[in-house]
Amino acid sequence: MMKLKRIIITVGLVMALTSSCAVSTAASNDSNLPPQSEENAVGGWDEDTGYFFNVSEYNNALEESQVLPASSPIHSGEKIKDDSTGTTRFAAHGWTVWTGVYHYTRARMENRKGTIVYTDSNRIWDVSGTEAYSPWWYWSVGDESIARTYYGNS
Repeated sequence: MMKLKRIIITVGLVMALTSSCAVSTAASNDSNLPPQSEENAVGGWDEDTGYFFNVSEYNNALEESQVLPASSPIHSGEKIKDDSTGTTRFAAHGWTVWTGVYHYTRARMENRKGTIVYTDSNRIWDVSGTEAYSPWWYWSVGDESIARTYYGNS
């Protein structure tokens, strides 16, 4: 029994250290937030700039969650293209794994400035894993749309 406690404590310390490293990495990306990012989003993905974090929301989310600090969110995003209908159309696709935490993933097609949302999956809520697809956005000449995905827990 004592050996099991020692293993649990050791694993907990390693996870806590790993989590604090992730937060300090996120801090360096704070200026990478989209102009009009999703309110209270912990982070997400932008097709132009890649992954981004909102450091204060990330830290709040980890403090508020009642799980081990190592239960950090893992998020992925992508832009999907389809030409099968004869017209080019795009959608945003995002998915998040956040073990034991009630959270959301959201996928949008937006303008580059982030001031106009063309299509929106809305927040897809669940525990541990979420996935969201925006509705299709039909491309036209001069279109400046981009895919963005978001995740959070508040």
